[in-house]
Amino acid sequence: MRANGCRVLASLAIGMLPLVACGSENATSTSRPVSVPARGSTRCAADQEPALGAYDVASGSLLWMYCSADQTWRSLFDATADIAYVESTTADSTNIGNPLELIAVDAHTGTELWRVAHTWSQLQWPLGSFTGAGIIVLPVKAESGDTLVGLDAGTGEVRWQIAADDNPTGAVPVANTDHIVVVAGSFGAGVRGLDRTTGAQMWVTDLQVVDESGVMTFRGATAVDGDLVVVPTGATMVALDANTGDTRWEGPRLDHPVAAHGYVIGGVPGRGSPRPDSQSRVLNATTGDEVITLDGYQSYGELWAISPDVVFLSDIGDGSSPANNVAYELPTGTERWRQPPTFGEPQQVVDGNVIVRWRTSVAMLSGTDGSTLWTLASPAESTGGIGNVDVAGAIVFVTFDALPPGD
Repeated sequence: MRANGCRVLASLAIGMLPLVACGSENATSTSRPVSVPARGSTRCAADQEPALGAYDVASGSLLWMYCSADQTWRSLFDATADIAYVESTTADSTNIGNPLELIAVDAHTGTELWRVAHTWSQLQWPLGSFTGAGIIVLPVKAESGDTLVGLDAGTGEVRWQIAADDNPTGAVPVANTDHIVVVAGSFGAGVRGLDRTTGAQMWVTDLQVVDESGVMTFRGATAVDGDLVVVPTGATMVALDANTGDTRWEGPRLDHPVAAHGYVIGGVPGRGSPRPDSQSRVLNATTGDEVITLDGYQSYGELWAISPDVVFLSDIGDGSSPANNVAYELPTGTERWRQPPTFGEPQQVVDGNVIVRWRTSVAMLSGTDGSTLWTLASPAESTGGIGNVDVAGAIVFVTFDALPPGD
């Protein structure tokens, strides 16, 4: 079958829109027109806006711009050397049942490859390997109930699907690793590990995911580093081996932590939000022992940008606004530099440097001294400004919203 010039691959579940593969950059639903301007140009067709831009990581120069007429917010779930995955939705924290579309875009050309429509009730998206084992695991809210689907990360084709009757607790992904997707449901259901390639259950625990941080943001509250998964369990958090479900360590809760390079970092409870006494705590990911507690809090988007030897925080200082961006050396906590957030707050570390962003700008700062290496601004045609940022290889990907900021 074909739909508006695109090949229908499959329907994810009863009541869901079909998965559509597009054979050219303009071959998609007539209600979802897309285009790619000439290389290096930000100019979109008159009825379209910038949706996803690709920029050179060394210079910040534009490589291509993917344009769309969709009136949505957009979030970059992940980017690989070949594909950027964008979630497009009209849903926010007040109407999370609205339809979403996961759109795969060719990382080299900006051509749309395929998109899948789905509806779900999960506001926060799990951290970790989005395309581990070549499979994307999507939660799907269908007429028959909540279920999980494994899609081929390259083609979007359905590789496996768990029937709603076999998912009575409405389990959704809370963490991704290269080979396991960790899921958790409601009604007292324990945390489970599923094989990414088949959807088969590999292990189950009695742990309950309980996030008491009060943080409402796009990313989930379960930290991931390799095969380590740190699950919030109320007043505590538990580090699990993702391959076996075995507990590695348990410790006092940190608010909305992330994990990378052998560290776990999160907000000190009650002091993690932007306030003069905000603090973030760094743990040894192997043992759970405290490494150091630092003044400062997570950046815009509830992110910590961390490298093997530096963590970048925001610090409101004496209560003045705006805050400073601060680089702390690890594991000592020595302050390397402090700079006003002229172009935004830390998002991601790239080859020792750090990307910062705000709603209208993105910049690359030197990890050594905080100096500005390059900047880019949200295109004038973008109604809502910048969504989020990710990096794959030599490309920085930036999403742009067609709806006003919801935060």
